Amino acid sequence: MIHEYISYSFDSNVYVVEDSKTILIDAGTGMTDSLRRFITSFKIDLVVNTHCHIDHVGGDPENVPIAIGEKDADDLEKGTEKTVYDFLMPFFKGFKVSKRLKEGDTIETENYRLEVLHTPGHTEGSICLYDEAKKIIFSGDTLFIDGIGRTDLPSGDEKELKRSLERLADLEIEKVYPGHGESGECDINRIIEMWF
Repeated sequence: MIHEYISYSFDSNVYVVEDSKTILIDAGTGMTDSLRRFITSFKIDLVVNTHCHIDHVGGDPENVPIAIGEKDADDLEKGTEKTVYDFLMPFFKGFKVSKRLKEGDTIETENYRLEVLHTPGHTEGSICLYDEAKKIIFSGDTLFIDGIGRTDLPSGDEKELKRSLERLADLEIEKVYPGHGESGECDINRIIEMWF
């Protein structure tokens, strides 16, 4: 079962895949009481961050293994300027990364097989998690229902993001779980036409 916490604030959306293992996909900033309560209502076995920005990683729970794309892992561990916004820099010290994810890795539970897709553009280490059988994707800030993530932050790259979206457009996807905004169906080719 997939549980959704759709954020209407500075936090990212947060998803919990509850199955034989319970996987937390992104965790918000860690500064919202209702989001903290949502996360702590589950026994999380693994955290997967779609990229290293503070609005996705700040709430990562302690004493739980954390996985992130290999090209964003050092920034998450060190709490670099790529991870945090200036006003949060003194407070964020980073998190230990247990697994550096690369293209083609899989995260599996009894009923879900999430394939790691390296989708640079929003950050150089951004990833999406794609379940081919269920035709769902957790897209982080690579893709929203009606838009795309910013490319003007450290390690963002507009050309890379376009290539990542073109790759996603070739997949069979019936539902997108984005980093911000509502989840649902998405016409990726239309989004590419609108933004590039």
